[in-house]
Amino acid sequence: MAGLPFLNLRWGSFIGTNLFVLATPGNARLQFSQSLYGPLAMLAGAAWATENYEPVNRQSEDSQFFIERQTAYVGVRVPIYRGVMLVAHYGYRMNSRFFEAETLFGDKEGATTLEDSSYTSLRLNARF
Repeated sequence: MAGLPFLNLRWGSFIGTNLFVLATPGNARLQFSQSLYGPLAMLAGAAWATENYEPVNRQSEDSQFFIERQTAYVGVRVPIYRGVMLVAHYGYRMNSRFFEAETLFGDKEGATTLEDSSYTSLRLNARF
């Protein structure tokens, strides 16, 4: 599926090899999964994500506050019950920073860089 301004590609099937690509303004994600046995699968991926906020009572309509993060992760997808999956990730956040600018792709002078860190994520997905 593609359209302006986004791209969403999924290649493969749920069981087997799967490649997922998502790109929108300010966000990009790539995930590869390979089934080990049925729906039990190993995952690997990377993401670049941003959040933007407009400060309350701001003096200039042009300035916005941005948070930018890059991550890489590996994980596992485990079936729990029919239609219910447990997804666990171990990842690393890098190049995280926040800054104030007119646009995300504009001048990032004065950006504050955050320390790189690892993280774990545990998610329960249900499909009905």
